[in-house]
Amino acid sequence: MSDVTCSVDGCNGKVSCRGMCNRHYQRWYRAGGSELAAIQKAKNAAAICMVGGCAEHAGSSGMCRRHYNAKYLAVNRDHILSDMKVRSHAYYLAHRDEVLTRTRQYAADHRPDVRRRAREHYYRFQEREQTRSANWRRENPERYRAQYTNYAKQHPQYRALLTRRRKARMRGNGVFEVTVRDLEHCLDRYDHRCAYCGCLLNDSFDWDHIVPIARGGSHSIGNLAPACISCNRSKWSLTVTEWKMRDARRARALRSTKGVR
Repeated sequence: MSDVTCSVDGCNGKVSCRGMCNRHYQRWYRAGGSELAAIQKAKNAAAICMVGGCAEHAGSSGMCRRHYNAKYLAVNRDHILSDMKVRSHAYYLAHRDEVLTRTRQYAADHRPDVRRRAREHYYRFQEREQTRSANWRRENPERYRAQYTNYAKQHPQYRALLTRRRKARMRGNGVFEVTVRDLEHCLDRYDHRCAYCGCLLNDSFDWDHIVPIARGGSHSIGNLAPACISCNRSKWSLTVTEWKMRDARRARALRSTKGVR
């Protein structure tokens, strides 16, 4: 039997069953070439997914395509993810410029969504992200220093804010999370004007701690107010009441001096 070739014209494969090789026999069987195949085909057509509550047609392993795929993904999750990472990284390396252009364009077009998802991801995996950032800063000190310097030049008020946060932490006054979004909302609340003199703020302004850190004030969004450079430097480490009283005394002294003259 093993020396007999397939009865299908042009095929030289060895006979497996009914005078055909295994490949042609499987095709014949799936096409309903026998009564047994027809019965099995009818059974498959009437079969319902074995997953409770699902009325879809059953295919492999007695499940519909959706539930079968879900089970396959659950069983082979680690292998699939590792394979996807390898292929994604290979694609990124081969099309780096194109991928970066698309990513930047999407981020520019959907900035609020991108920032929201980034915040949610950070707070969901906060410990892991902090550890990853610390490791990256330790392994790339020069790149980190260059990025920090560039950011500080573009956002001088945020650099000063970070310095004051460090001072508040060292004094034990209390340090709370202050995000860029919190600062933007605070600016909107003051209508982008100085909290003390009311002048319109430009790109050069300071974030003032209403109760100074030197006087026990905490680093929190409730203790921060936008101030022009003149007001912030004049107020310095005084409370608002002390500062206004000092300026009132100074104004009275100036008026009396002018009157003497």
